[in-house]
Amino acid sequence: MKLAGKTVVVTGAAGGIGLATARACLDAGARVHLADVDPRVVATAAGLGPAARGHAHDVRDPAAWQALRAATGPADALVNNAGVCVGGPTDELPLEAWQQSVDVNLWGPIHGLRAYLPDMLARGQGVIVNVASVAGLMAFPMMGPYCTSKFALVGLSEALAVELAGRGVQVCTVCPGAVRTQLLARSQIALPGKAREVIDRLIERLATSPERMAADIVAAIQDGRPLLVAAGTMWPLYALHRAAPGLYGWLFRATTRLATRGGR
Repeated sequence: MKLAGKTVVVTGAAGGIGLATARACLDAGARVHLADVDPRVVATAAGLGPAARGHAHDVRDPAAWQALRAATGPADALVNNAGVCVGGPTDELPLEAWQQSVDVNLWGPIHGLRAYLPDMLARGQGVIVNVASVAGLMAFPMMGPYCTSKFALVGLSEALAVELAGRGVQVCTVCPGAVRTQLLARSQIALPGKAREVIDRLIERLATSPERMAADIVAAIQDGRPLLVAAGTMWPLYALHRAAPGLYGWLFRATTRLATRGGR
């Protein structure tokens, strides 16, 4: 799908990958609706020009999705980007941590599908982009809620891709590695020992930019790509997981013991 003249809805668009993707879609000639639970998205969108419009929107609320659909009209592309990062030692996590992760990262896209997919099927064309994570392809310690929701989102995307392929709707699963956004900074992750410090340092050193991710997402939409694994500097780790899962497990067990030493 070429984006010129098309209508695109992007969630989690107040910053990070979402905002960068909205800008990239605008650059490609699309009309873009930016949605975010942060109401500042309205002013942010206003600063992007007449082809952009912002909507304060909670992806967890199915009624909010119906209101968003009424405000935007049918969409040619839906980018389910909104997400939260929740984690910590599994035995210490409250139920609310699991609920929040699943509500935003999985139920959010499901509600989005229910709002926008019928129009796409009726017209016989459309694109759904689900922004998952490499944490939806390989597990990370003490990231149980996040990995659970992202693995489920990858599974949902793959099922949809098979189901909708003959009905004109393209589904693209996007699995970024470390990206320089506020996701981790705003995350609710209580890690023991020096684990959080180590992760923050690695993100700062190795993460790719939201703009690079956005360019890849737009290219995936326009090229009809079903899967985009943008692991970036995490490619060696991803390759190890695929080629030698036993060694991958040993490596993470060892590094987790070192990072959490003295923290519990």
